[in-house]
Amino acid sequence: MERNPNNERKKGIPGALSEHTSVQRQSDILENDIAVAVYGTLKGGYNNNFILEDATLVGKGKTADRYPLIIRQGGLPFLLYKLNKGHNVEVEVYLVNKKMLRRLDILEGHPEWYCRREIPIVIEEIDTAIKAWVYFGPSEYDNLVYHEKY
Repeated sequence: MERNPNNERKKGIPGALSEHTSVQRQSDILENDIAVAVYGTLKGGYNNNFILEDATLVGKGKTADRYPLIIRQGGLPFLLYKLNKGHNVEVEVYLVNKKMLRRLDILEGHPEWYCRREIPIVIEEIDTAIKAWVYFGPSEYDNLVYHEKY
């Protein structure tokens, strides 16, 4: 799960979501029009980020609400869907299309392992909350340390 500092991604148009805060945007506005927030190995510089190579990076942000971020032994990170417990977790927000979202669902084992939910994310650059899909892990691991970032 090493981070590759040389893996830089061109960012999307700053403020692109400020006018289009709903993931229900018209498909003719943006090809990649589904907001997904990632917090672990899908982030830039980590081993699964290649799946998002055709996605548009909106920017960094945090969950608007607090959630526990667990990092299991071996480096497997996941959020628990336990509102107001833990931290406002640091994320990267990407715009993806339906095909890429299905690919992410397969990687994350949605809905059998991780479960995808739409939650508010505050984007740092535009200081605005948007709705984005986030993958939450199984709650039985709620005996570990909570982290703010991976």
